[in-house]
Amino acid sequence: MAKRSDLLRVLKLGIVLLDHGTGECVTLTHRVIDTDGHVTYFAQPNGLDVDGAPVAPIHACESRFDIRGSDAFEMVTLPIDVLGKVVTDKASGFTGVCIRLIQHASGCVHVMIQPKGRTEKGRGIDPLDFDIRRCESVAIKPMSGDEFRQDTKSKPSPSSGCKIGR
Repeated sequence: MAKRSDLLRVLKLGIVLLDHGTGECVTLTHRVIDTDGHVTYFAQPNGLDVDGAPVAPIHACESRFDIRGSDAFEMVTLPIDVLGKVVTDKASGFTGVCIRLIQHASGCVHVMIQPKGRTEKGRGIDPLDFDIRRCESVAIKPMSGDEFRQDTKSKPSPSSGCKIGR
């Protein structure tokens, strides 16, 4: 977990809201906090594409949704101190600056790590997201084995090392 956390007022994950852009009801599945503190959300429309996969999620800010009533919000503590800090995934050695926090509906928090440099073709290296519990940084307090097991059980990680966008 991070050394310092901040309490934020955010939309609840798992709630169904009307998306003004598409006119569809969507389920909020992730919240994303960027280095400037701006919060956005991944919202999953209901339905499958022609291949039987879920339709693409929407990445949007709070104002895009029809929010009625204060029960759509909650106060959460998130480790924003890690934003902008160098972070290393202990399993792979993947290292870079934390450019984003992603909180999954399970409660698990991931860090989006942006490495420096370019590929041989001159493109920037894609950032990857990792479970914060797998990472080390001056802004991440190491967890004991018992703390890790308890936290992993209460907030399971759906994925790690995934490309989900810059």
